[in-house]
Amino acid sequence: MHIHPNAALVAIDVQKGFDCDSWGQRNNPGMEANGRALIAAWRATGRPLIHTRHDSVTPGSPLAPGQDGNGFEHSWSSKYINYVRRSRAVTSVSG
Repeated sequence: MHIHPNAALVAIDVQKGFDCDSWGQRNNPGMEANGRALIAAWRATGRPLIHTRHDSVTPGSPLAPGQDGNGFEHSWSSKYINYVRRSRAVTSVSG
């Protein structure tokens, strides 16, 4: 596969708060392991990694700024992040 030399990897909302029970059963249990492999391979290319972080405005949300859940998943966070973009929106969990 050819990947353009100036391509960037964009990680969207890969945050600890999505592991909270309030979200229900996950449909992607291999995400962390696959993500670690992807990040390692991507970093080896020297291309940029861009993160977006959802900053919830919903009271009590684990994704709200200042909550532990607002942080990036451990396997995706590092001093090598090139750019972080924050997004704010109302979140809801339906059961």
